[in-house]
Amino acid sequence: MFKSLSVAALCLGLAFPGLARAQDLTLERVVIVMRHGVRPPTKDQPLPPVFTSQAWPKWDVPAGWLTSHGEQAIAKLAVFDGANYRTLLGKGCTTKVRVVADTDQRTLKTASVYADTLFAGCGVTVENAGEGKSDVRFSPFEGTAGLPDVAAQTAVTEALPAGGLAKMDADNHDRLTLLTRVLDCHAPACDLAHTSTQFADKEGRVKISGGLDTASTLAQVLLLEYTDGKPMDQVGWGKVTAADITDLSRLHALEFNTVARPKAIADYAARPLLAEVSRGLFGEGAVYTVLVGHDTNIANIGGALDLHWQATGFATDDPAPGGALIFEKWRDSKGAETVRVRYRAQSLDEIRNLSDMAANDSAPLTIPACGGEVCDSAKFKALIGE
Repeated sequence: MFKSLSVAALCLGLAFPGLARAQDLTLERVVIVMRHGVRPPTKDQPLPPVFTSQAWPKWDVPAGWLTSHGEQAIAKLAVFDGANYRTLLGKGCTTKVRVVADTDQRTLKTASVYADTLFAGCGVTVENAGEGKSDVRFSPFEGTAGLPDVAAQTAVTEALPAGGLAKMDADNHDRLTLLTRVLDCHAPACDLAHTSTQFADKEGRVKISGGLDTASTLAQVLLLEYTDGKPMDQVGWGKVTAADITDLSRLHALEFNTVARPKAIADYAARPLLAEVSRGLFGEGAVYTVLVGHDTNIANIGGALDLHWQATGFATDDPAPGGALIFEKWRDSKGAETVRVRYRAQSLDEIRNLSDMAANDSAPLTIPACGGEVCDSAKFKALIGE
């Protein structure tokens, strides 16, 4: 099963065996909730034509699909995970693996590349709801009543910092000004630093519009151009540096922090996927479950459980392409079960350069409701609504 793993990766580990020996623990279950890999923007024209007359870079796949470079980066992740969890997975093929993906090409392809790399020749199938169908686990607001508009708006408003949206605009003035220069547009509509951010309600969820909304979209486009390995003269039309990409990542994280992580919204949106996490940790069947969705899914779970992370080269709580929340169930010699959560992601430059991953690319997270990095299974079940 692990013929594709490098010697360096096999020696890497994450000190799991040492942890198990020191505390007499056995790892029994792993559930990985993962964002898809690098993709182009989901539209051929990422922003309306009014924002720039510059030609957008070309991609090797249609809008929104996993790129060839993205496939290679996902394969690196699979190698890394395989090395870290080889004791649980054992040698040869196993039937105790479950891989599930949303129905977009980028999620399905991410899942298949991951499975085909880690379980080469084992014929692991990728479960999905079917082409063209909406899957409530990954798109909880589609085809559902959603939260009442008042409840959603209240949750978002209560989570705002002092000074609200105007303070957020002011705090990000320099970033918005930089992106206005990157766009090379001189019309009033393009002046992101002077386009106030507003709320917009839509089907039980709250979105933002205005300067920060456009800036978050553009910041993510530039990050995807960079992580796809494009020459720097094609990343932001040659007007940004790697350090700028990292700094601008704060805008993407800020949007999620504003509309996806507030508690009431996150609890509602994360519920279907957390049910799959519970099934993977405590139900019958697979000991290793992989759920491939989107950055919003990661942000929702982060908000629901108050989890915080930072991948190298990304802003705090910004979900990296291929990045994942990993839930582990451990059992001690007396039969007591505990749950630990990790965030695993390649660094910004590891994705760009297709470099081997480092040990600290997977880091334990504090679970505030449990008072630390270890959570009693019964308490964790209650926390996720089991």
